[in-house]
Amino acid sequence: MCCKVMRIPELAKEPNLWCMHCVRGQGCERYETRPGSCREFQCMYTTSPTLTPAWKPSECKFVMQWEPGGGGRLSIHVDTQRPDAWKKEPFLSTFHQWAADGVAQNMQVCVFVGRRVYVVMPDRMVDLGEVGPDEVIMTRATQTPRGLVLEPFKVSKDDPRARAAMDAQAAHGTP
Repeated sequence: MCCKVMRIPELAKEPNLWCMHCVRGQGCERYETRPGSCREFQCMYTTSPTLTPAWKPSECKFVMQWEPGGGGRLSIHVDTQRPDAWKKEPFLSTFHQWAADGVAQNMQVCVFVGRRVYVVMPDRMVDLGEVGPDEVIMTRATQTPRGLVLEPFKVSKDDPRARAAMDAQAAHGTP
């Protein structure tokens, strides 16, 4: 599934198109000489021993990737031919739980269905619409009488808020 839903810059392969080197049902035909982005990619299904076979990308129709930096982000890349696959159980309730567990660290749980992005919050999902390559996803935290309210939003990479966040990540040695 990663050979389909992920972008491979070295091959100019866009998301949601099968890689020209993927032999479906077998894997990469040039695995030993695969591009750097493929070598560096770590599918959460293969790195998390707690995930059951239901979470195998070929079964659930999405690929999960942990992206460190700031509070971190769990990116869920969904097969556009199964755009609602991530909303099924046990997936959706688990995503909400992971979002709740990550609030203190400012972690994001983002679902990518093509260019459309949903941010999973502890209590809801926020549809940000299409997010372009020149935009970043941020979360605003506001303390209210009812507690902390988190609101995700998108801004241009050139926005001062985005630049400040990227500078803070660089200062802490995170990408």
